[in-house]
Amino acid sequence: MNSLFFVIFLINFITCSLINEKDKIIISLTSDHKNIQNIKLIINSIIVQNVYHEFYEILLILSKNEFKDVKELPKELIMLEKNKTIKILFVPENLTNISRTLITMKIYKRNAILIINNNCILPDGWLKMFIDDHFKYPNDAIVASFQFFFGKDCEIKELKEGFKGEIFGTFNHITEMILNFALININLGGILYPKNFFKNKLFYDKDLFNKTNISEDFWQSAFIIIEDNTLRQSSKIFDYSKYLINNINYKENSFNKIILLEKEKLEFIKLFPNFDYFIEKRQKKIIVSITSYPKRFVFLPKLMRFIRKQSFHINNIIFFIYEEDIKSYDLHIDDINIILVTENLRPHLKYYYAMTLFRDYAIITIDDDIGYAKDTFESLFNAYIDNPNIISGRRSHLIFKV
Repeated sequence: MNSLFFVIFLINFITCSLINEKDKIIISLTSDHKNIQNIKLIINSIIVQNVYHEFYEILLILSKNEFKDVKELPKELIMLEKNKTIKILFVPENLTNISRTLITMKIYKRNAILIINNNCILPDGWLKMFIDDHFKYPNDAIVASFQFFFGKDCEIKELKEGFKGEIFGTFNHITEMILNFALININLGGILYPKNFFKNKLFYDKDLFNKTNISEDFWQSAFIIIEDNTLRQSSKIFDYSKYLINNINYKENSFNKIILLEKEKLEFIKLFPNFDYFIEKRQKKIIVSITSYPKRFVFLPKLMRFIRKQSFHINNIIFFIYEEDIKSYDLHIDDINIILVTENLRPHLKYYYAMTLFRDYAIITIDDDIGYAKDTFESLFNAYIDNPNIISGRRSHLIFKV
């Protein structure tokens, strides 16, 4: 038994020793005098989680205009810093959430950064979820929750699911889903950014940001869209509303919130007139996926005529063919991209490989022996924008005959 404990200890010791400083996730917080008591609750909820402390570092950034020195802080925080459980950084400027983010990114350029607010105790499993998600998707931003997104014509819409809408705090129930046009919601659960995530220098322009009435959430969401970065829903969904700290009143009228977001969008467009273009470009990350086999190859030219007449044009037409069937394929169609696959999944080819290879795209699957109405792609796209978590479909009655 003693030898087993020794082996476990040795494995843990080696694991922790192999973690470089640049591999640590930096958990960044800030606070003012009013909410400083919340910080110790939040930090305690992090350090008690089942994650080795060597995997992360907690950074608390405070303004000298709020706190003259460390002596003004709660004793628990002072002890945590003395024990090197947290690192406290005092800066001369007045802090906003965005300035806290930029300061952290500037100091820790080589680290992933997990941004959280001071209004929510973190549930068990929260930190391990972010660490696991980051190692699985090292180039993606991982977000814990979102409530609003850019809909048709780039208007702001609230995420709804079913007839009653979303439960407060669990806005999106699709784990690991790529969010092409979501507005992130750092207030609930946080967001993890890989190292050097934002490349656009204007993102780091605090003076530019301070001249606007744009929120930190919108600012970061907008630059994710402009840079066409990947934003992914976390692999677990927590009901963060259960963990809100009592003296924080987060509930807001959704209708009024949408009005505020629309105002932010208009103000952001003044700075970046092409912002609508970037939203539309991102929304159109769609492929049309087809498969066929030798007996039906004859239908493909006719099918392509229906595709070319669509009112909503999609450039990415992917044709999955089993590698043995390519010997019988003698057509010359310029508008499709042929991908050979080694396993014959028959009709399942058109969605299985599409979903495997094009994870950040919406996928329209069509049959190889059916003619489609001119508005098929347009109606499916509009349904997708209105209901991004729902599979949309429609009928077609024109079947090709040999």
